[in-house]
Amino acid sequence: MFQFHSKKKLFNRQRADFSLGLTAFGLMGFGVVMIYSASVFVGERYFGDPRVFYNKQLISLVIALVAWVFIQQIDYHFWKKFAGIILLVSFFLLLLVFLFEPRGGSHSWIFIGSFQFQPSEFTKLALIIYLASWFDKRKSEIQSFKAGFIPFVTIMGVIAMLLLAQPDLGTFMIIFFIAVLLYFFAGAPLTHFALGGVLSAVAFWITVWQSDYRRARLLTFLDPSQDTLGSAYHIQNILIAIGSGGWWGIGFGQSRQKRLFLPEPHTDSIFPVIVEELGFVRALIVLLAILFVIIRAYRIALLAPDEFGKLLAIGIATWITVQTAVNIAAMLGLIPLTGIPIPFVSYGGSSLIMLGAALGILLNISKQIRKEN
Repeated sequence: MFQFHSKKKLFNRQRADFSLGLTAFGLMGFGVVMIYSASVFVGERYFGDPRVFYNKQLISLVIALVAWVFIQQIDYHFWKKFAGIILLVSFFLLLLVFLFEPRGGSHSWIFIGSFQFQPSEFTKLALIIYLASWFDKRKSEIQSFKAGFIPFVTIMGVIAMLLLAQPDLGTFMIIFFIAVLLYFFAGAPLTHFALGGVLSAVAFWITVWQSDYRRARLLTFLDPSQDTLGSAYHIQNILIAIGSGGWWGIGFGQSRQKRLFLPEPHTDSIFPVIVEELGFVRALIVLLAILFVIIRAYRIALLAPDEFGKLLAIGIATWITVQTAVNIAAMLGLIPLTGIPIPFVSYGGSSLIMLGAALGILLNISKQIRKEN
């Protein structure tokens, strides 16, 4: 019943990339521990429970692992058949958020009782699956302006409208970079990128300059000293936390900046807490572990048995790469603050669950490599 051709079945029991899986699992576990440390004061202040975020992330970790193990057993070609439906479902969920009350000024969540879900995280994986399928099926059309560039820009335009209406510029930028890199590896001509680059630059400038909040962040980035008690408050305290950690940190649980000086110490700003408590050396080990996952993911893309698997792996690897790079760059003051968390480590159930699903797909591709070889 579940067969794609005579030699491929929906489920297989070949061994996946063990080192990638073990490292990713270790990062997830480390993230839960650091979320406990980073969130105790926020949890106590706003919810009367210092363990509230830790408990939620622990539940999300269990769900992520279940999704990971289950999806890892499914032949990745299965997702190609339903790529269009998956993308449409993601669009529907992005529209559904506007039926719920905003949180923190943003319509980014779907609430069902105590359960909440951020559809933009699902959109990242949905778009990767769809673009990998589309580029694989219609590779000859990628060079065409009408059949390649116009549909690609249309899809990205729809996603941009849905995410910017929430508003969530940071997530859209991650999705944008993932999509552009997939478009490049699919064989799009440089003329498409030249035109797309001009259009994107103009759209980005208009988007930032028409929003007081985004404009303030940009101006703060250009001159962090202009408003140290206002828009520059966050970055100033981030840099204090990072500078306080030294080589070996001041001790687990001892961070001073997490005591309500960092607005989001367990999500966007968890890296400064890690550096402050554990020091530069241990924080570097965490980053090297993420880099190891990224390298193994790109290796899977390089060895993938077919174009669909290659593009899927590239998309997932790029997702982890760009999101990590953007978070760290923002924490170091190299780019404006974006509100982007670190994959596997930062608090966020939706992010962790979707990363678990993505790892399942990635490791199934690695199974197919071993099977082919």
